Amino acid sequence: MMPRAILFLMSAIVVAAPAPLDPQPISQFDGKSWSGITLGITSDDDLKKTYGVNKNPIRPEACLVKTVADAPMRLDALLDGRGGKAKVTALRLEYPGHAPSVAELENSLQEKAVAFYAADRFEDWSVRVFPSRGIAAFVMGEKEFMRTSVVVLMQPSRLGDLVNSLRREQPTPVTTYDPRFTDDDLLVTYGDISVSLTSSSVDFQRKRDVEDDIEDELRRRSRARFMDYSSRGAATLNASVSVRWDERRQTYTIDATVSLAGRNALGNVSASGNQSEKWTRIANKPRITSSRDILNVVDDARTELERNFDDAVLRQRPPTKEQIRAAQLAALINGATQSL
Repeated sequence: MMPRAILFLMSAIVVAAPAPLDPQPISQFDGKSWSGITLGITSDDDLKKTYGVNKNPIRPEACLVKTVADAPMRLDALLDGRGGKAKVTALRLEYPGHAPSVAELENSLQEKAVAFYAADRFEDWSVRVFPSRGIAAFVMGEKEFMRTSVVVLMQPSRLGDLVNSLRREQPTPVTTYDPRFTDDDLLVTYGDISVSLTSSSVDFQRKRDVEDDIEDELRRRSRARFMDYSSRGAATLNASVSVRWDERRQTYTIDATVSLAGRNALGNVSASGNQSEKWTRIANKPRITSSRDILNVVDDARTELERNFDDAVLRQRPPTKEQIRAAQLAALINGATQSL
């Protein structure tokens, strides 16, 4: 028979296990508490013990609160710092699907929303604030039936920090923004190829033939999206190849680095690729009669260059309208909720 003390301990553990939060309607937020979470009182540790949490991509000083499976939103608890003692400063509700409209919020809260607009907008978005309740809803479009995407529950006194950089009630112009570029706009072509082939303790039957083979390999069409060979290309592709034999270690090594620097519609861009192959226990000094092994290494280095060059061009791209809006909203929310 199991001792009574152990049974008691096991029952206590079961009772203390976290249970996912079942969110209340937004109308239940009173400016201080909502769904068992009290602003300025509930800590990170409390959330972990009561509901369970996951890491949060919103910001480091936040956690993703576990909710019941049919919850209509994801719930981010915004904190005033890091660590278990950090306190909740606000709650961020993000709706991936069905979200309350402005009209529905006004009906349930019995309060008229006040609209605020950013000075610079590339999309028709606004912040609708319910001053007496400490609620800010981020809305796309002007029609009242448009759904919200994010709702923030915070202390009413902190709403001013959120909207102090915005214009009240009078819509600001939506600026045209089109950062799209075609692949041709971003393409870098190279017409010159510079090959540096060095060797150590290796004999070539005809070294110039190997260099020519390397140049021919690098002239073929690129598999990359944003770089290619063209006889009229303005850029230069540089290939540095080293072939060496270490007699003491009986090691034969081929190293290749291929790099490209050029300019496209977004500015200067560059990348490189590297590859190395080593053969051990080579009893005799090798004599290069075929460029096959060298070309295989060069081709692998070129493949890495193509991948890295495409990535470099993608990093050049300006942010999309959606990314700009997300950054603007994040800045507003963070500025008002980093501390109490």
